[in-house]
Amino acid sequence: DAMGQLRSEQFKLRQMLYSDKLDAGAITDQQKKVDELRRQMLKSRIEARNQMAAVLTKEQQQQFRQFGPWWLQEIE
Repeated sequence: DAMGQLRSEQFKLRQMLYSDKLDAGAITDQQKKVDELRRQMLKSRIEARNQMAAVLTKEQQQQFRQFGPWWLQEIE
């Protein structure tokens, strides 16, 4: 749901950026919405990772940390 909302807000931002007349206030407000959604998604990912790590044994936690954050692997 959050990813869909993020994409929708990014689409609105792109439309604003490609319009004939740029409204600096509206564009910066829209960028704030996009940034806030990204922060919320990052927080959710971190909380999910912490929940997963909490149920692992010490050995499993060490192995889990070797892979690092999974969302960074998606970017590369």
